Amino acid sequence: MRVEEKEHTMFEQSLVEISAETKRRKRWTQLISYSLEATAVVVLLAFPLVHTEALPLDDSPKIFPPIYHAPPHVDVITEHAPAPRPVRDNHVMINPYLAPTSVGKTIDRSHDADKYSAAEELVCVGCIPDPTGTDSSRHNPVLESVLRPGPVQPTHRAAPVTRTSKSQESLLLRQVKPTYPRMAVMTRTQGVVQLHAIIGRDGSIQQLQVVSGSPFLVQAALEAVQQWKYRPYLLNGEPVEVETQITVNFTLNGN
Repeated sequence: MRVEEKEHTMFEQSLVEISAETKRRKRWTQLISYSLEATAVVVLLAFPLVHTEALPLDDSPKIFPPIYHAPPHVDVITEHAPAPRPVRDNHVMINPYLAPTSVGKTIDRSHDADKYSAAEELVCVGCIPDPTGTDSSRHNPVLESVLRPGPVQPTHRAAPVTRTSKSQESLLLRQVKPTYPRMAVMTRTQGVVQLHAIIGRDGSIQQLQVVSGSPFLVQAALEAVQQWKYRPYLLNGEPVEVETQITVNFTLNGN
């Protein structure tokens, strides 16, 4: 019985030693396995970074849809002056002679005859003395035509240039709208051009000047307005010159 118990005890001890050694080996095996797996993952992640390739370029032609813009629009605002009215003279004639403060009851006319005779001798125009002495003077038509002043010719004054006051589109007979400049369309330039001009007696544009505006738009406005034609302004039945201010508005429709 003792021999059997001793053998049984030795067998149990051998089993314990084998299981402990097996556990130690299993731990090392797991550690090595984890290390190899981690190394493999790192290599797989780092391989694309080490080996790089250029992406292929797409050389095929690209077709883009055309961009449509709304046509540009030009607004013309014209300001004109109405037909000028004649100027009324409100000056009052003032008599330089003062009225006497008192009038006498009787008037002495004894010296009037002498004054009238002397005045007639002096006032005679174109008369020469008579050498015979029978007549105080003799009428000479040649001398009278030289001494007598001729009829006064009326002087025609130049009509003054009146300034603009309000718009009257009915006086514009021909209006040429400006063409939107290509450079202004490309640069998306828009704005207002102010022009100053004088409407001549024949209704044409004269002395056209630029007051303000973009350099891209000024030339187009000048070329168009220079061709305009107006109905002449009349003052007392005669055509006169009129000063006017013209505004040309360039606007782009669309974005």
